[in-house]
Amino acid sequence: MAHARSLDSTLHFEPRSVRGPFPGRSFFASLATYWQALRDGSAAAHDYQRLVRQGTPHAEAVARVFENHFDRR
Repeated sequence: MAHARSLDSTLHFEPRSVRGPFPGRSFFASLATYWQALRDGSAAAHDYQRLVRQGTPHAEAVARVFENHFDRR
C-alpha cells in the first residue's frame, strides 16, 4: 500500500508548476483575499442592519445590499 507524502500530491490540488519559486506568496495572496472578503461582508452586514433599523423591509434591504455590494463582481 502506498502512502501519500502530501495532500496536494494526493488530490492533485495544486500542481508544482503553478506554485512557483516562492510558495509564501500564494499564502499571503490567499490571506489578503480572505481579509478583503471579511471586510466586504462586514460592510454589507452593517448596511443591512442600518436599513432594517430605518424600517426597510427585509426583502428590500437584502436586495439593496446585494445590489450595492455584490452586484459588481
